[in-house]
Amino acid sequence: ASALTDKDGIDSADILFIDTPPSIEAHPAEMKRLIAAADLVLVPCRASFDDVESAVPYLQALREGGAKPVVIVNFAKPRLNVAAEKAMLLRAAELCPIELGERADYNRAGAKGLGLVDVAGHTGGDEIRALWEFVRQRLDVCRPVEEPAPVQAELKTRKKGARRAAA
Repeated sequence: ASALTDKDGIDSADILFIDTPPSIEAHPAEMKRLIAAADLVLVPCRASFDDVESAVPYLQALREGGAKPVVIVNFAKPRLNVAAEKAMLLRAAELCPIELGERADYNRAGAKGLGLVDVAGHTGGDEIRALWEFVRQRLDVCRPVEEPAPVQAELKTRKKGARRAAA
C-alpha cells in the first residue's frame, strides 16, 4: 500500500479502484492517505453476524479516518431475515441500495475468464450493472455513449441439469 500512497505513486486516471484488505487499518498512515484521495469507499460485507461484527470496527476506523464508507451487502440470501445485521451496519455506515446475491455462477463464469455481466440475461449481471449505476451516480461519472454488448457465454448449472445460455 505504501507505494500506492507515495507522493508520485499513482498516475493520472479517470477512475481508479484500489482493493484493500480489511487489515488496512493496521497501517493508519497509508489508510488515511488512501481515504484522503478517495471519492468513494465501498466495503463489501456478508450479512452474517460474524462478518458484520468484524466489519463494524473496520467501518469505524474508516469513518475516524475521514471516509464515508458505503457497505455493499454481498452473498445475500433472499429468504433470510438479516434485519438485525443490517441495523448493525447502518449504525456504522451507509448501506448501498443494491445487494449482490449468493451465486455459484460467479465461479463458473470466472473459470471461463468472464463475469456475470458477460452472460446475457443473467440476474447476477443485472445486479453488477445496477451497482455500477450506483457508483456512477455517486461519483457523477458520465455514462459511456454505448454500453458494450455481452459476449456470448454459456454456464452449466448443477440444478436439475438446467443450462443458462446467452442469447
